[in-house]
Amino acid sequence: MSKVIFASHSRWCQPGTFNDDAAASPAATCAAGTGAAPSAADATSPADNPVQQWWASAPNSNQPHAPLPTSPEQVGQWAHKQAGQWSGVVVTKSGALLSSDMPRSFPLLYRYVAGTWLVSDDPQVLIDAAPTSWDATGRLQFRHAAYTLGTRTLLKGIYQLPAASSVELIDGDPTPHVHPWKALRYHQRITDEPTFRQLFTQALEQAVERVVKLTQGRRLAVPLSGGLDSRLILSLLKLAGASDVVAFTYGTAGSREAKISQQVAQSLDVPWYFVELSEAKVRQAWQAEGGAFIRNAWAGASLPHYQDWYALRELTSTGVLPAGTVILPGHTIVGNLHGQELLDPKTPMSRKDWVELLAHQHLNLQGQQDLVAALAPIRKPLLEAVDELLTVDTLDARQSLIEWFNVRERQAKYINHSMRAYEHFGLDWALPMLDLEVIEVWERGGLAFTDEERIWYKNLIAQIYGRVSGTQPQLYAAGVNAIPAAPRRAAIKVLSALRLDKAVSSLLTTRVQLRHPMAFQALLPAGSAATYAPQLFKGRSLNGIFADLFLADAWAADSNVFTEVI
Repeated sequence: MSKVIFASHSRWCQPGTFNDDAAASPAATCAAGTGAAPSAADATSPADNPVQQWWASAPNSNQPHAPLPTSPEQVGQWAHKQAGQWSGVVVTKSGALLSSDMPRSFPLLYRYVAGTWLVSDDPQVLIDAAPTSWDATGRLQFRHAAYTLGTRTLLKGIYQLPAASSVELIDGDPTPHVHPWKALRYHQRITDEPTFRQLFTQALEQAVERVVKLTQGRRLAVPLSGGLDSRLILSLLKLAGASDVVAFTYGTAGSREAKISQQVAQSLDVPWYFVELSEAKVRQAWQAEGGAFIRNAWAGASLPHYQDWYALRELTSTGVLPAGTVILPGHTIVGNLHGQELLDPKTPMSRKDWVELLAHQHLNLQGQQDLVAALAPIRKPLLEAVDELLTVDTLDARQSLIEWFNVRERQAKYINHSMRAYEHFGLDWALPMLDLEVIEVWERGGLAFTDEERIWYKNLIAQIYGRVSGTQPQLYAAGVNAIPAAPRRAAIKVLSALRLDKAVSSLLTTRVQLRHPMAFQALLPAGSAATYAPQLFKGRSLNGIFADLFLADAWAADSNVFTEVI
């Protein structure tokens, strides 16, 4: 018998059928929902049944195209046949193979205890298995990023499955073997606009149509902002003929974003719901119920993604989002480029420069990114990423480094981690704009289409939205940049000359964080705004504060995440 135990407290099931067509039937037998946790006996592989397969998918009616791979060499080819979001666990007589998709849709943790590999999506299962201590490097990374890097977690000896990877666990071998099966790489780039538009639009439409097929009879819901991506999802759902679609928006009273979102929903003939966020009500609810959510959502390495929490709580309690509703947020492969001015190989960039850039982009929550870039526990994994991804110094390679580090770390471990909130409230979800076929078209796009400002993408959405709604788009701009562009540039020039630009920027940022349009300040301890305001002014962020509160088990009453950690 294999010395591997898999115990899940989420939506994992054992697929009973496999699809010849990657677009699965809505009647697939693996539609297990959240399900019950398998016992240790269920999750081991005895001699008379050499392979046990476990599968998690989104939407949860999705079926694997073929039996799950049993060796790392098989994963890439198998993954390219799958649709939607997924993760897999195969337990054999000699060990186990864990596999993840590119968004790392379902986090998995693993630990070697007394000669046995333990695998779970619930960190508490692994904490309970043996005495557990903090990982000091993980804590340091987490404070500055809201997640830990690579396979490291917050807990010593407990590891996490990375994005687009398989991990091989071998009986008797305490070392996990990590095998990436893909990275985001810009290559064979298309420069002809009509060709790229056709390919990208077709990939998006097919991905959304597949979700509509898989979820027949269930409500679909789009968290609708005043921006681009959620508007695109809603338009594509209408094009695909989805019948039961609603949109919802949340924010403080008088939100301009809410007004624009309502107009978008009305123009697409979609019912729209608004959840008003009152600081007092959100704080009261968070302190009473946030602890349970935190325990369910941290996955061993990530700050729980709190943005949707209160709105989902309200909409599920009122029946707007019944159990099993499929949420389609605007998470996308588009928009992961930052620092486009550095893409030209004529711009000198040393390894140290790249480390500092990545630290500034991703480890900035405490406002100490210059300091942390020089710390070995942070510098080392950043250098490893640069050496791994920048094997040649070209524009394509530079863009791939910047975007893939973003996708596999911040997007996979924090942004996409918002799915845990949906699951916490008994909801299903899908990320069609992160389907592999969409990603692989995008990474063939020339820089004219994949630029940092997303100009081409904005025009594409305007065309699709206009075709469906018959109206022209109006976009919401965040509060910090509410001043029109030309006067803002002139003001910045004057302030810079007076050396006041940084002070004014810090003041505006602090004001927005303490009067946030989504009431995020409500998750601070009551009466603490005056304490934290000077820290925010100096560059600390709300997420940096929340990260420290989380580590101290002081973010919400009864969170009790780390009571057993030494």
